[in-house]
Amino acid sequence: MLPILVSCNEANNATEDNHKETDMLRPSIRESHKQEMIIGLASVLHEEWRNNRLLPDGKYQPRLKTTTDNNWINSNNTDQVDIANTAFTDLPMDWQEENFAASTVAMTEVFSAYERGVKLNTVFIEKASEKVHIEWLTRNSEWAQDNQKLPYAQLTEEEQDKDRLQVLMAIEVFQKGLLSATEDSEK
Repeated sequence: MLPILVSCNEANNATEDNHKETDMLRPSIRESHKQEMIIGLASVLHEEWRNNRLLPDGKYQPRLKTTTDNNWINSNNTDQVDIANTAFTDLPMDWQEENFAASTVAMTEVFSAYERGVKLNTVFIEKASEKVHIEWLTRNSEWAQDNQKLPYAQLTEEEQDKDRLQVLMAIEVFQKGLLSATEDSEK
């Protein structure tokens, strides 16, 4: 199991069992801030994937793909994109889709937990990781390997860690985003 590197209780701003107090202390999050966090996590997920392809010269092992994003094609005069050497925000829309979908699932789980006063602890991480896996499988079942098509509880620890990592990154992005959103509202 991955070590939990984030302080899971920092985002809750609450006492252990008093949800009424939690509700009074918890600032609401504007939809625009939620969208920024979702895009932020999608970018982090893309960077995490790219890091496995990093070469000694600071570039990434190329991964050429064909895009169907006409706006991107027109702007770049090609339908070929090196997704490894392209930042998330510069990718064509069709090559942003999976990270955006994964990010939306993980961040929605964190937003929902925060709004309901649920602690962002190991129990939450496991439940959210299961949801991440179910939604990933819904999107990718056509090409997923047999060992990835299992229910979350039956996955290998290595496969579960892939889902947990997305949730842990979501919590980290959320905590940073919440701090930023709170600071913005105080200005």
